[in-house]
Amino acid sequence: MKKFLTISFIFCSLYSQAAFYGVFIGISEYNESPDAALPYGVANDAKEIAAFFKNANHDTDYSKITLLTNRNAIKKNVLAAIEKQFTKAKQGDVVLFFFSGHGIPGAYCLHDDFFYYEEIKQLFSKSKAQLKLCFIDSCFSGGIGSSPIGQRNLQETKMQDLIIFSSSRTTEQSLATYGNNKSIFTDCLLKGLKGKADENKDNTITASELFRYVHNTVSSQTNDFQHPVMTGKFDKERVIIRYK
Repeated sequence: MKKFLTISFIFCSLYSQAAFYGVFIGISEYNESPDAALPYGVANDAKEIAAFFKNANHDTDYSKITLLTNRNAIKKNVLAAIEKQFTKAKQGDVVLFFFSGHGIPGAYCLHDDFFYYEEIKQLFSKSKAQLKLCFIDSCFSGGIGSSPIGQRNLQETKMQDLIIFSSSRTTEQSLATYGNNKSIFTDCLLKGLKGKADENKDNTITASELFRYVHNTVSSQTNDFQHPVMTGKFDKERVIIRYK
């Protein structure tokens, strides 16, 4: 069993000057009404994922990571955080966006407004980072890979090396249960990143290995109610994590 603290990103071992920039959003409380509230674990998803990447990156410069939860996750703050972090990234760097909360077809629900797929991908397209990661834990989230940017398809934009993991298909809800400190997708994603997705035990986890683990585990735990989706423009054998 690999130990958590031995994790290092592939870009850290290959590119000595590489940096990691991340924006992590988790929302369980919404403005509209108490009925819109989600289990506490949904906001905690962002905290858990952010903590993982902080530790894995071995970088004490926490200004490169922005965590926004609940009432702080308003659209103005989210857009400012992404703009700040993504524009700092240079070629060879890595950027990551994580969201856990409500979703509708075509958008994710921030604390006060919608965050449309097109807006997210436009922000990714502006980044010079070599690797772009997007993890989304919300209902109907799988549609982000097929929605257009203006009049162009995702594959026709400047989206090379963008890897998108969505928690469910376009017609499916994403499950979060009361009493758990994480949503099902995020829980499986974290376990995969920590080593369970390393199928051939070579101390590396590729995009395809991570997807197979997360997809199969989430599908099994939800009795085939929920099926994660992987989209983007990238080499499916691209290494995400390397263990030392």
